[in-house]
Amino acid sequence: MSERSVPNRDTTGVSVPGDEVILLDHARNPYGPCPAALEAVDMCPAFPVENLMSALRRRLSVTYGVPAAAIHLLKSADAGLDASLNAHTRPLVAFPPSTVATRIAESRVTSDIVFIARGPGRDGFIGPDSAADLPEDGVAVIGSPSDPLGSILTAADAVRLSRACRYVVIDERFAEFSGVSMAPLA
Repeated sequence: MSERSVPNRDTTGVSVPGDEVILLDHARNPYGPCPAALEAVDMCPAFPVENLMSALRRRLSVTYGVPAAAIHLLKSADAGLDASLNAHTRPLVAFPPSTVATRIAESRVTSDIVFIARGPGRDGFIGPDSAADLPEDGVAVIGSPSDPLGSILTAADAVRLSRACRYVVIDERFAEFSGVSMAPLA
């Protein structure tokens, strides 16, 4: 069944007129920043951006226990992902269905791509058989939780991927929704 053959429904499950599918995965927050963020910005308009960036790097360094020089501030998560993936020609491993896998499939033409489908819940794990077939010099790129299924990468799966591939990139932009992060494992 294609996307277009699925009737549109609003949040109550009622069909919406028209046959256009509206995806909300990249929708902007209509409310803008929270009041506390706006107050914080208003309190320090005289600080140069470079000083604010240095302060943020220092705070992140202390919070996550990594050197401040290893923290790079980027325009967006997608910009960071694009920069890291376009820096080499190693084989890529992606895990559909996910927006990260779709982005890789649409933008990468210089690398081989290996896709390993993940399902929801317990079907979202990466088994030893799947990991054994991955390219040793590859880069595994996985979202946790995955979008749209919400599959969460377990520590065992992360270790399995790191043993099978040269590099593992974990996109945790939605980690607040799962309460699970692989940052301590890294």
